[in-house]
Amino acid sequence: MLRILVSIIVFCGVAFANDDAPTWTVDQAMTNLQKGNERFVKGKPKVWDSGAAKREHLAAGQTPYACIISCSDSRVPPEQIFDASLGELFVIRVAGNVTPKEVLASADYAVGHLHCPVVLVMGHTKCGAVGAALSESDFPEPLNTLVNEIRPSVEACQSKGYGTDDLYSGVIKENARNGASTLISGSLAIEQAVSEGTCVVLSAVYDIETGEVSWQSQLSAVTTQKTEPESHPVTEAPKADEPKSDPSHKSVAKTERKVDKISSEQSQANRKNNGSKYKH
Repeated sequence: MLRILVSIIVFCGVAFANDDAPTWTVDQAMTNLQKGNERFVKGKPKVWDSGAAKREHLAAGQTPYACIISCSDSRVPPEQIFDASLGELFVIRVAGNVTPKEVLASADYAVGHLHCPVVLVMGHTKCGAVGAALSESDFPEPLNTLVNEIRPSVEACQSKGYGTDDLYSGVIKENARNGASTLISGSLAIEQAVSEGTCVVLSAVYDIETGEVSWQSQLSAVTTQKTEPESHPVTEAPKADEPKSDPSHKSVAKTERKVDKISSEQSQANRKNNGSKYKH
């Protein structure tokens, strides 16, 4: 019994050792990611220390500078794409880089406890999961549940008028953006960190042929308390585009901006193929 108690204490100490020790800034993290990808594209990665001393040091705790949510595709390894060392990236991988509650919880931990200043949802070209969503086919469970996570992005692109030639690439981008938006709306820790300027949430697309990461958007969150509804009864039905008031919750207003290179000023202010034709 004593041995079990000691093990629990040691585990908790390691798991939460960095709860109050933010190490990286948004600018530092973004520079690391961008420079790392540049080295990867050029085929000139750093020689990282992965020896016993490094591993022993990391056993005491982790301070990653970014949380990366990417597809589980074997051609999309974030640590190599961003030329990162052990303990530098908090990586969450799932087919289609979707953001169900399990992924959301992991990202919430990365920001709320490990203080990651950057959270990136990264789609990639030639994504099989997106191709499956475009096929409009039903799949056996549990695969069908995952594919259905992507289908709202298909519908969004279709409603925007994407043609056959650009629908596939459009859904890849839209799916990454939707995933980033879900992180802010679904995690209080992430929403607060973004609002306070200590974290940025981004989406991007990785090109598996060129190795380049195309940064597409940065999201920000602004929380505003909803106003109390008027006391007199409603005599008119609300308009279709006007959401009903709920005074017990806060609303999250999200804005999106194009991201090329993240400048210091920005971070301080806010801190083609159809899917059915896709070959795996």
